[in-house]
Amino acid sequence: MRSAFVPALLVAAIGCAAATEALAQNTYVQTVRNEIARHESDILSRGYRQDREMMTGSLRDDARETNMISLQGGVAYVIQGGCDQDCDDFDLRIRDPNGNQLAEDVGTDDWPRLTFTATVTGQYRLESIMPGCRTSPCYWGAQVYRR
Repeated sequence: MRSAFVPALLVAAIGCAAATEALAQNTYVQTVRNEIARHESDILSRGYRQDREMMTGSLRDDARETNMISLQGGVAYVIQGGCDQDCDDFDLRIRDPNGNQLAEDVGTDDWPRLTFTATVTGQYRLESIMPGCRTSPCYWGAQVYRR
């Protein structure tokens, strides 16, 4: 009887730990959403609209990550970034399908914004860079808008 109880207890403990971690991650992602929303009215007032779901991720201090995003040539875009309360510097950079840099925001702040027009239709590389994360990992987000 005891041998069946221990594995069940272990499974329950692992399930609780996973649920706690998921709840914490959701809290950080909501913080990122709120940070991006603080800057959204300015973007929307210039005729842009959200183009897709917000991209999210987490990075350790001084780490970077690249995500591929499909963009349409000739369309004006804004990508607004934001990060959680543990981050004090977050940067974004975008490259076209040929690897040419179109825009970057590497200022010392936690709300980078890229404004550019896609040169051709294709897969673009959005680089997220975390130069200032006090408590790793830091959660980040990037919302794509188009006009």
